[in-house]
Amino acid sequence: MHEGFRVFISTLLPTQEEKDGMGCALDAVSRACEQIRLETPDAGLRWNVANVIRAGSFDKATGLRGNGDLDVVLKLMCSGAASFDCCRGEVLEAVAKYHGDTEEQQRQCVRQQLLDAAAAAVLPGPDFFEASRRRVMDLSESQSAVIKGVNVRYRQRCYEGYGRLVTDVIRAVKAWSKFGLPVALRREQQRQEQQQYGGKDTTPLDQEPQTAQQQLRAAGAAADTVKLPPNYLWEVFVLYVLEQQTQRGCRYDQSRPLELFMDVMQAAPRLLRCSGPPGTPQQAADPQQQQQQQQQQQQEQQEPIILELYYTKQQALLFRHLWGEGPLYRPFIINPVDPTYNCTRFQLFRQWDELAAAAGALHKQLKEALQGRDRAGAAGSTAWEVLCGDSSCTLGAAVEACRQ
Repeated sequence: MHEGFRVFISTLLPTQEEKDGMGCALDAVSRACEQIRLETPDAGLRWNVANVIRAGSFDKATGLRGNGDLDVVLKLMCSGAASFDCCRGEVLEAVAKYHGDTEEQQRQCVRQQLLDAAAAAVLPGPDFFEASRRRVMDLSESQSAVIKGVNVRYRQRCYEGYGRLVTDVIRAVKAWSKFGLPVALRREQQRQEQQQYGGKDTTPLDQEPQTAQQQLRAAGAAADTVKLPPNYLWEVFVLYVLEQQTQRGCRYDQSRPLELFMDVMQAAPRLLRCSGPPGTPQQAADPQQQQQQQQQQQQEQQEPIILELYYTKQQALLFRHLWGEGPLYRPFIINPVDPTYNCTRFQLFRQWDELAAAAGALHKQLKEALQGRDRAGAAGSTAWEVLCGDSSCTLGAAVEACRQ
């Protein structure tokens, strides 16, 4: 099992060609920004491009092979008492001569020049996102430092190899979220449809996938109709689980990333939910015990995910009123850099309960496979191969997708 999982992770690592291409694109963007400034000589009196920063999964070494992108942050330096808005205006004015005078036309011109620069570096043109608060926080240098500083922080506590351990597990969780989770969401949708129509089979032409290859095709169809969780939320969650387990005395071996991956899947049903646990728990006979059970469930349901790096949990809780109330704002995943910002507040993905159930089911399957239960396969098949070939295991879709 452990060897199979390590091989799976090896298929997720970007190739050297991809890494070199990202570096070339970053250099091209830097040159394009400098050219924009030079074409308006007096702009240097008001603003300058202080730095062009690589960000996102490329910078944090958490990207997936064949699925990576290049996030770039332009850091402007304003001269004198000029405000940021003035600097931004100067950047847009520098290219106004190309495409008219409106802000949107100027904005599009900046994009086109950067697209052309990236194309010259033999890379597909990137998509551009407006600078929303969530996007800016996700791509900040401090946010990247959260991932890049893992090795140093844990080495100070005499834990070795945690930097590679974290990036390996983050990649594995991202791959499962991208290729395996849609399979579970599709199944849940079919189940709800059958209940809605009185238990009748409403999908005679769309039978339940029986192989990993069929799962992969089904995942692609499901992913087209659902917004999946942003990858940076998984980064925060993996780090949170690692810290919580470390505080409980757990030590991880970098060569056995499956252990941390399983702990992440085990924690998801408890922490990544909008509502309470599914089903009706067995009620205690004593009314006082019943009340305690309900209070414990509610407390777990509302437990915020906080990485105490730039601030403490106590400091973050001072801003709890800004996180939002009710299922629409849960689970609470607080930005590692900004304690006022609940990362899930404005996310389109709202199927957290289904995600929690899928993660719990996968953890159970992995645990049983490690214990040798119900995994009797063909002669020569390993427990890992049998598990991933099982149509009920959502990890199989991720393994198959990344193998291709």
